[in-house]
Formats: sequence, structure tokens, C-alpha cells
Amino acid sequence: MKGLITYLWLAASPLLAGLIPSNACDYAGSNLSFIKTNTQKAISADKIKMVHYYAYKALSAIDKSMEQFEDCGCEFAMQSIEEGENYLKKAIKAG
Repeated sequence: MKGLITYLWLAASPLLAGLIPSNACDYAGSNLSFIKTNTQKAISADKIKMVHYYAYKALSAIDKSMEQFEDCGCEFAMQSIEEGENYLKKAIKAG
């Protein structure tokens, strides 16, 4: 469980860097807020089923929002999002 929480924190930290929206990226910023919220819920969940539930919600939102992230055009944010996605996947596998 400790390894799972570590992975979730690592997943959340790169996403925080991409939360500064510009006019062109408001929608992507909103999606990042949703992803961040679900990642934080996964981190604070007491039961492993809830950790998986919130982590899957965050992963699903990343997958559904990838086009908006690419349209936003921030290379650094895309790298951070992909890194966060990989950490979420590892966290789910660790549980």
C-alpha cells in the first residue's frame, strides 16, 4: 500500500505543473483539475478498491482529454501528463 501511495503522489505532482490555464487551454486546464482531484482522492482513499476507482477515473480523463492537451500546444505539460499517466498505471498495477 505504501508503494501505491508513493506512485499516486508521483502521478499527481507532474499534473500540478500543467494547471496554469491560458485562454487557449481553459478546457484542458479544467480537465487537469478533474484529473488532479481524482488522483488526490485516490491518494487519500482508505480502501484499495476506492484507490483503483479514483485512479481509473483519472486515467480515463487523461485518455479522453489527450486531444485537448495536444491542441493546447505546451510540450512541457504533455510530457508531465504522460509521466503522470505512467505513474497512475504503475500505481494501479502495484495494488
